[in-house]
Amino acid sequence: MYSYTASEAVTLALTVSGYSNKPSLYVATDCFDFKNTCLTGALGFGQNTLGPSYAAVSKGQTAYIVVDADGAGGDFTLDVKACTPNCKDKVCGGDGCGGTCGDCPLLSAYNCSSVGTCLCVPNCYEKSCGSDGCGGTCGKACGAGQICDGATMAGQFTGNCVKADQLGDTCSAAVNVTGSPFVHNGTTVGLGNDLYGWAFCEGNGTGAYYGDEAPDKVFRLAGETAATYLVELKEESTNLELYALTDCTKPMSCLQTSYQAQTLKSQLLVEASAARPVYVAVDGSSQQSGTFLLEVKRCEQPADCPTATPGDTCTWPIDVKALPYSATGSLGLHGYTLPKGACGAPKSLGSAAANTAYRLVASGNGTYTVTVTGTGGMDPIVYAAKDCLAIGASCLGYADKTGEKGVEVLAIAAKAGDVVHIIVDATSNAGGTYSIAITGP
Repeated sequence: MYSYTASEAVTLALTVSGYSNKPSLYVATDCFDFKNTCLTGALGFGQNTLGPSYAAVSKGQTAYIVVDADGAGGDFTLDVKACTPNCKDKVCGGDGCGGTCGDCPLLSAYNCSSVGTCLCVPNCYEKSCGSDGCGGTCGKACGAGQICDGATMAGQFTGNCVKADQLGDTCSAAVNVTGSPFVHNGTTVGLGNDLYGWAFCEGNGTGAYYGDEAPDKVFRLAGETAATYLVELKEESTNLELYALTDCTKPMSCLQTSYQAQTLKSQLLVEASAARPVYVAVDGSSQQSGTFLLEVKRCEQPADCPTATPGDTCTWPIDVKALPYSATGSLGLHGYTLPKGACGAPKSLGSAAANTAYRLVASGNGTYTVTVTGTGGMDPIVYAAKDCLAIGASCLGYADKTGEKGVEVLAIAAKAGDVVHIIVDATSNAGGTYSIAITGP
């Protein structure tokens, strides 16, 4: 064991050499809690050199460095150097010290080159028309009265020539859900393949992309005020799938998926408003298409939706009626994500996990502290906002540190009468339980 106390912020490059008995290297900031304060680690399988591994150490922080092994002991050489990140003329790829200089757009036609630039790679796989994602075209132009369907998705989907006036064929021509209940007898036969359900979206237990090879029909939920809707797919002539997105051009904006091959009855429970419309797609399994009956019901209270419980959405949050407050819970449905940049978040958080929503009405001016402790293997995230359907613009703060079963503490400044929505989220869709405690001034 070695220790290093940083006189200034530094990234360490650590290498172990000359050790052939399955060496391992790990670094943490707490000598008694390596599991939750680990900065870096590496495991060897007989090679003579292990690393370099990189650890970012803050000014005044002590790093505990351990050289270990699986099997017999032996001699080794530990090399510790300061590493200077270098992102000159690079917009993506590694910075030479274990970090990155940025990323190319996810699910796009751009890939990072060896010199750190984002290069567009044309893609016309299974496309007969439309964009190749890089300014070029695939196939040939469509005939009179036709449009190229699916061409806006940067090479992710098949481009087909379809009739230009087919309602529901694209997000721009989505069927608007009006009234409650809303009933629609429809078909996906003859429509284009525009959308798919993300493999890690809530409710997707297959680990596959829903509907990536089949035609789809799109519906738009956008009431004047925020509301929760029960969406049910019935009377299918073949195996169809159901999923909801907040942005048709971004598959990772997927909120929920549902595919019930045995019962042929898929359901979603989603919150939407004019400020944040939700697009619901009826899609096919494999390359199948068919007829269906879609029913959409606005739920005024949880009892109106048989699958709903308080906390599923901010329409029906769990109300914090008195402080101090404490409770235990489990994640309900996925409806919210902390977007990149909101309250300074370095990346989008909670996009793959379910949430539980709480509502606090501030009783006075001051700081309110929310503590969330993950149990059952859950690594929690907690964030707060004034408007759950506009978290990016109304974010009040977030807390997310690495470490299994971590404890997240969020301090929120509020004035008397402020309505604060608190979202308990997680880093993965593995689920889990948690405890929450809220105190105030």
